[in-house]
Amino acid sequence: MNNKEIIDKKASNSFTTVLEIYKYLSKKRKLQIIISLILTIIAAVLEIFSIAIILPFLTLLTNPKSLYDYPIISSFYNFFSTYNQNYFIIFITFSFILITIFSLIVKLYNLRYSIDLGENIGADLCKDAFEIYLSKSYSFLKSINSSDIISDINKNIAGSIMAIDSLLKLISSFVLSLAIIIALLVIDSNITILTSLILISSYLFINKYSKDKLITNSKRIVSLQPLQLKYLQESLGGIREVILSDLNDYYTQKFEKVDRKIRSYLANNGFITNSFRYIIEAVVLIIICAITLSFLYLGKLNSSSFAVLGTFAVGAQKLLPSLQTIFRMWSNIRSKKFEVLKTINILQSYTKPIKLEHKIINFEKIINLKNISYKFPNAEKYILKNINLQIKKGECIGVMGESGSGKSTLADILMTLLNPTIGEYLIDNCNIYQVDNSENKVHSWRRSIAHVPQKIFLADTTIAENIAFGTDKDKIDMKRLRECANLSSIESYIESLPMKYDTNVGESGSFLSGGQIQRMAIARALYKGAKLLIFDEATSALDEKTEEKIMNSIKKIKGKVTIIFISHKRKTLEICDEIIEIKNGLIRKIKI
Repeated sequence: MNNKEIIDKKASNSFTTVLEIYKYLSKKRKLQIIISLILTIIAAVLEIFSIAIILPFLTLLTNPKSLYDYPIISSFYNFFSTYNQNYFIIFITFSFILITIFSLIVKLYNLRYSIDLGENIGADLCKDAFEIYLSKSYSFLKSINSSDIISDINKNIAGSIMAIDSLLKLISSFVLSLAIIIALLVIDSNITILTSLILISSYLFINKYSKDKLITNSKRIVSLQPLQLKYLQESLGGIREVILSDLNDYYTQKFEKVDRKIRSYLANNGFITNSFRYIIEAVVLIIICAITLSFLYLGKLNSSSFAVLGTFAVGAQKLLPSLQTIFRMWSNIRSKKFEVLKTINILQSYTKPIKLEHKIINFEKIINLKNISYKFPNAEKYILKNINLQIKKGECIGVMGESGSGKSTLADILMTLLNPTIGEYLIDNCNIYQVDNSENKVHSWRRSIAHVPQKIFLADTTIAENIAFGTDKDKIDMKRLRECANLSSIESYIESLPMKYDTNVGESGSFLSGGQIQRMAIARALYKGAKLLIFDEATSALDEKTEEKIMNSIKKIKGKVTIIFISHKRKTLEICDEIIEIKNGLIRKIKI
């Protein structure tokens, strides 16, 4: 998905943007969020009690008589004083310790719970995004740059996870801050209201300065991340050309330029996010000094006022981290706004597939392309026009034509990667694009097709796992694997290796020769049990001797499977039972 396609939501703020992801979460995750909120409320109630109990504790130490100013506390004081005044001190002290310990346990549990919840939501989003992209049509995936997909799953989803985690922490810190303020309001409403107004004014001032900066930086980071990945992929994918053309500095400079810009924007966001802490700390200290001076000026500085000031100092010590967390998490949400928008775009594009039974299509006689025409999306010209082609089971059909004539497009239609614009695709008179409630013929037929292109995809794993591609190692049928390796003329080479089938092939088969890679692809197709095997310029990059070995391997399987052999070399197609040529979007048979 191109970054230019980010949905325009200027009217919505960052908070509501993150909340939009909520509707894409599973019922289990939604329930876990509610549980997290309940834990936060319990922690907040305990926080009120932990602050409320500080005042009588300090009053008892400075001026016990002042306890009678608080009706509820005085009743407890009178009760314990009838036995021993120290009993009340012990009661207050132990109550404070118990509340503090219980509050700590709840906070730690809620912290662990919310962090795990955030990561689990992240895992769900990553899985959903990956599934969405894999379920996209072949033509769509060919039309976009792979770096955009990697950036979406690796960077933008990660940014969204951070935004969700920040939102959970923000809500938790907000509820705790509200509880602390309520407790302080009960103790002294005037000081609390004045302090709150000063803190809110400070926040609004910082917010005005930081808001646009954070969002702008977020947008710039999102637009640069695919470019960063693009330079990495290009340089590593074309490493031979980079080394031979001495392009190390060229790609290093390109990558560094983009990377430094991203780091600069991240640094700006980091400074804005973390500077709030120091500003608010300074503001709170100034407020405490101002309140002390006002008490002194008004002649109210006594033992009781020290108890109130002490309580406010403890309250401020508890409130500051929560306020800092609120601003930091809010800044994180803003700085990740465009990552979240990208994630929402991905999730919105998902349509839940209908669960259909994959009925096996029995290919017994003939494949029939009937009046097939194809043009690419948004194109006016048809690349294939009114194609009629019949392929009998076990036949080997050669397809030739100039570059760009439509040979690979025909192969993609045969593999159902591209849907014909016009026409029917029949297997023994069964139209595979006719879907009813009990079967999905297209997906069923795909299981019977194998493709051997010029550039084979090999995973960086063992030979056995590459031949039995998509099968867990412990479920591989080794007897069948060896039979397929024998038919593809690669068994003798594999058996000569020290680790045999457990030999690692390297990234993209870097430890194998071109001919060995091609024969492994043939073995993979046979292991899959393919009924239709399509070679698309599979031998065009090989030397004559290696190509001859591959052709001998194909001769061993000829007749056992139906083969479509695409090549621009007439000599290569001599193995075929029939040859067709594509020219100007039309096909014609060529005499062998």
